[in-house]
Amino acid sequence: MLAKEINLDFGQVYVLDTILISVIREGILFNAEKNQELINLGDELFKGQPYGLISNRKYSYAVDPLIYRQISKVENLKAIAIVTNRDMVKLSVSKVEQRFYKSSNSFEIFDDLDRAINWMKFEMQ
Repeated sequence: MLAKEINLDFGQVYVLDTILISVIREGILFNAEKNQELINLGDELFKGQPYGLISNRKYSYAVDPLIYRQISKVENLKAIAIVTNRDMVKLSVSKVEQRFYKSSNSFEIFDDLDRAINWMKFEMQ
């Protein structure tokens, strides 16, 4: 059950316990500036407590892979999950985006949101 929905200029963020679930709008370039908005939101909501981020990629948009260098510095962000059922997106995430995430924290790709949420809850224990 989603506790809260937050509308941003580039999409929606849903808050479920200690998890942020982002749904970015079609055609957006998700860059460092937009990523910083998510980081700031996590800081505001979780106030230094551990949390996870799920990117639910319902729509097609571009991701600047350098955001992962930025986000890997967020100490209380413990896990990232990408949800997509599109093979090209999975390939891009595994071959490009995931390589930029230089952190000991977890990073996984899932076909559906429920599996990502269940994995994230386990990671957050």
